[in-house]
Amino acid sequence: MTVLAFDFGLKHIGIATVEPRVGTANGLTRIRANDGQPQWDALDRVFSEWRPERAVVGLPLNMDGTESDMSAAARRFGRRLAAHYAIPVEYADERLSTFEAETEGATKEASHAAAARIIGETWLGSGGYSLPAEGSSPAEGSSPAEGSPPADGSGGT
Repeated sequence: MTVLAFDFGLKHIGIATVEPRVGTANGLTRIRANDGQPQWDALDRVFSEWRPERAVVGLPLNMDGTESDMSAAARRFGRRLAAHYAIPVEYADERLSTFEAETEGATKEASHAAAARIIGETWLGSGGYSLPAEGSSPAEGSSPAEGSPPADGSGGT
């Protein structure tokens, strides 16, 4: 299963590929955005090439864990992705991902894809679980494979 991770921004959107089976995430590219509106033709090319089964959008939370205005914009972007490509979209905490990418030595241009990679790694590190969907409790919408049996093979019993 291929997952695409996104570092949403008003001017640029970083994209990374995530391979949950092998536990890797790799920065892919960045696309331009106009006030948060992505270049859909560029996104269409990425989706056509990678054929992801799921997307993870970085959610820029405040340091105290509350959502910000940018969190709302990232959620709008996630809803647009879900509608446009008919795939499930999850959210992962992206606090300081761009700062971390720049600290790792990524150039300004490469920092968006590197931040998306870090978002993908955060999602992988949480066991593929994401932040809850808007308006749901933490227990709702947090599993990427809802309806699947537990990984321990117990079948949930």
